[in-house]
Amino acid sequence: MYSDITGYSPISAVLGGLISVNPIAFLVVLAVLVTIVVVAAVNENQKYKTDEKNKSYEVYKLYDPKTNEVKYVGRTSNRSARESWHAVTRPGLKYSTIESGLDYNTARGLEQHYMLIYMTLKPGIKPYNQINGISPFNPNIEAYTFAALKFLIDRFENWALNKSGK
Repeated sequence: MYSDITGYSPISAVLGGLISVNPIAFLVVLAVLVTIVVVAAVNENQKYKTDEKNKSYEVYKLYDPKTNEVKYVGRTSNRSARESWHAVTRPGLKYSTIESGLDYNTARGLEQHYMLIYMTLKPGIKPYNQINGISPFNPNIEAYTFAALKFLIDRFENWALNKSGK
C-alpha cells in the first residue's frame, strides 16, 4: 500500500528504517521473510509430492518379441495409460512388468537400476531410453538408490531363505 504522505509503503518504510538504524536487524527480518516464503512454497510442493508418493508404482520394460531385446525401461502408476501411450510411440514392442506394488522412491531407483542392467540408455536412438531415470544431479538420488537397494537386498534374502528351507 502506497502512502501519499511518505511516498513509501508501510513495509518499505519499516524495512528502510531498519536498514538505516540497524542493518543486522534488517538482514534478520529479511531472512525470516524469505524463510516464510520458501517454507510455504515447499509445503505446497510437498502436497503434490505426497499425492504422487501415495500411489502404487510399477517398473516395466518394453522388448522386441522377435529378439527378446529390452529396448526401454520405465515406471508408472497407471499401466493402461502407459501401455496405450507406448503402443503409439514405440509400436511393435511388448510391455512387461518387472516389479509392481512399489512406493515412489523404490520405483525411481529400480527404474534406473534396470535401465543399467538392460543397457537401454541410448540417446538419439529410438525406441531406447533417451534420458536417465534419475538425473545424476537430482537431490534425491541417494533416497531413490537406497530404496532400490533395500528392495533388492530384501528380495535376495527372501530367495536365500526359501532355498535354505528356513
